[in-house]
Amino acid sequence: MSLSTLAAPPTLRTQHCMPAAWSGHALVRYFALLNALYLLWLAGLKLTPSEAADTLRWWHGSTLWQALAGAVPDTLVLSGTMAAEVAAGACLLFYRRRSPLLWGAALASAIYAFNLLYMLTNPVWLQEMGGFPFLGSAQSAIKYVPMLGVSLYLLAAALPALSWLDKAARVLAWAGVVLVMGWIGAMKFFMFEAEAIEPLVRHHWVFAWMYGVWDVQGVSNVIGLMELLFAALAMLALPVRALAPLALAGIAVTVACTTSFMFTLPGWAAGAHFPLLNGSGVFLLKDQFLLAAMVLVARR
Repeated sequence: MSLSTLAAPPTLRTQHCMPAAWSGHALVRYFALLNALYLLWLAGLKLTPSEAADTLRWWHGSTLWQALAGAVPDTLVLSGTMAAEVAAGACLLFYRRRSPLLWGAALASAIYAFNLLYMLTNPVWLQEMGGFPFLGSAQSAIKYVPMLGVSLYLLAAALPALSWLDKAARVLAWAGVVLVMGWIGAMKFFMFEAEAIEPLVRHHWVFAWMYGVWDVQGVSNVIGLMELLFAALAMLALPVRALAPLALAGIAVTVACTTSFMFTLPGWAAGAHFPLLNGSGVFLLKDQFLLAAMVLVARR
């Protein structure tokens, strides 16, 4: 039985073959709601000067479409991006049949794939560290890998005849979790990353005590070891199914911790309030897709 058979929404097909009360329909609804809220939230943020400026900075900084960037007005770029995000979010939020799920998932996948291209075109690496593999803004861009896996799973649910698509989505979601956790975890062993996370950890009500035990690099090393452990569990979760619950629990703990940083960092725009995220808040919000991707990997 293919994954798409399990994933199809009730108006298409209904199955109950998920551990821990997860049915195929429940998984589709979870993924659709997560994608919809993220895309609609992101579209709304583009009405703020900071997010609009950040979007245009990435657009003009790309070597792939610099000629196009010079020819297309910035207002059209912003309005077109917002329209795509709103359309995808609305389709996924209110889908009842295959057609809106198909269009919403296809648009979401295109948006995430488009943003993932910035890994290849923009200066996302730390040149002062020698460039690749030292992450700069690439820490945000690589999160589009599990996000793309989750959106492709929704596309597979709308296109059950394409049996390869749901398998590809699951593998991509798995690779995304391993990539994000492993890569970011490895960076914790370098001082530039240890110093970057210090303000987050030192002002957190749960983790601040760590600096009374270890120095700045030591705290970062401990966090990095935990992230690498969870990355290893996630890597083994697909071939060794018995480890999947442990990997899922580890990613759930990680996401719970990073989400809490939205309130202690803070993740909200300066002088504003919920729901106006700043760049750090958007970065942290993407971790919700890590959990969603791990749920997909862990399902039988």
